[in-house]
Amino acid sequence: MKFGEDLRFQEDELHILESFLISQFVENPELIPLEKSLSILSNLNDETSITEIALKLGYNLKTFQRHFKKHLGSSPIEYRRIYRFRNSIASKLDDYQLKTLTDITYEGGYYDQSYFIKEFRKLTNHNPKDFFKVTNKVDGDKLVWEIK
Repeated sequence: MKFGEDLRFQEDELHILESFLISQFVENPELIPLEKSLSILSNLNDETSITEIALKLGYNLKTFQRHFKKHLGSSPIEYRRIYRFRNSIASKLDDYQLKTLTDITYEGGYYDQSYFIKEFRKLTNHNPKDFFKVTNKVDGDKLVWEIK
């Protein structure tokens, strides 16, 4: 078999595999409301409670939390916490000007610096000063840090 024929054969196999996987894909109606919930939870200015979000999407609280955890691997509250934290960290590293921890705290929607530091330690097992010493920005928007 020549190189061109081998390449065509691989493309055919890839097409067959892709067709099979697409045929096995079944849209899950549970995911549509969850997508909407992600946009609400990702809006840092929106302080809608988890109960209110569940009701907007036609779920009771327990059902919403169960579906969210099943498909996304965390509770809605944990998701909001992680999203807010990641957004705060990204804002620290996005700007060319150095931001103080206080600036990051308030821009991230945290009420005070001590609460932000507490959340920081829960999520990274580091305090902010140590974390930013070992954090670098790579390839545009990817954050890399060293964990010891």
